[in-house]
Amino acid sequence: MKRKGYISIFALLIGLLLFTIITFMIVSIRSHNRISTHQLWMEQERLKGESIAAFLLEDEIKMKYFKDLLGNDKAEEVGTTPYSNETLGVHNLIITHKKISGNELQLSFKIEGKGIKQTFNFHLLARDLPIPALEEETPFHAMDSIEMEELLSRITHNSLTRIEDKAVLFSQEGNVYTIDEEDYLALLEKYEESENPEALWQEARESGKPISGPVFMDGERILFAGIEEINMEGIAVDRGDTRFLAKTNWNGMYFNYENNVKENLSVFGKLLGENSGMVLEFKQEFMDPYKNIFRKEKELIYHTSYSY
Repeated sequence: MKRKGYISIFALLIGLLLFTIITFMIVSIRSHNRISTHQLWMEQERLKGESIAAFLLEDEIKMKYFKDLLGNDKAEEVGTTPYSNETLGVHNLIITHKKISGNELQLSFKIEGKGIKQTFNFHLLARDLPIPALEEETPFHAMDSIEMEELLSRITHNSLTRIEDKAVLFSQEGNVYTIDEEDYLALLEKYEESENPEALWQEARESGKPISGPVFMDGERILFAGIEEINMEGIAVDRGDTRFLAKTNWNGMYFNYENNVKENLSVFGKLLGENSGMVLEFKQEFMDPYKNIFRKEKELIYHTSYSY
């Protein structure tokens, strides 16, 4: 009887042990399943967040909005914008944008679903696109008038001396001066029969204005005249009504809208537009000072820097 009692106790202990093991296994499996399900939901939400970021990058309207934010110094540092995407089933998602610098924008948004809340942070970096017409190390770049106007419209500030309509430019003792066309014609009439042509230019110098430093020339009826060679620096826009009676060296960029023959003009830098057979020579030192005044187009590149 005593032996049977030991067997019963042993069987009971074995039964309790098996019950405990089975119970533990069931609880563990259920817990594992819950963890796996939670991880699956988190992974689904993560993929949804990354899909939103990818689709957002392809949204031209939103990208233009963000580009304008980066290009506007007065734009708010932190703001929000709604975003909807029928493909992803996203409606009025609030995206917070924060300017990190003039070339970097941080975007963040929250995804909520199935009891899971995740915040996604990522960055848009602005990268300047090159301007082929300015970057190529060649003396000539063919462009039509529409392309030239588009490039000229990118000038962001004007630190150059302006030369505009009905101006006459000449050189005296190595210095460049400008006078109005009306004054120039009056001097021509005054010295029409003079045997001392230098007197005309001496008086023109006294009544004219000196030009120092680089210039931006864009106007009608501009004449380069005189008895001395003229050396100019800067950006010239020749719309077909610029004449060269005096030998002129242009150091910089020259926009030539019409294929007019200019026998007295040499360009050292770059000719843009049409080549009229003038003397051309690419010189980097005459191009570098003016590249930075042209606003470059930006593209926004996607930099993955998530925090969930």
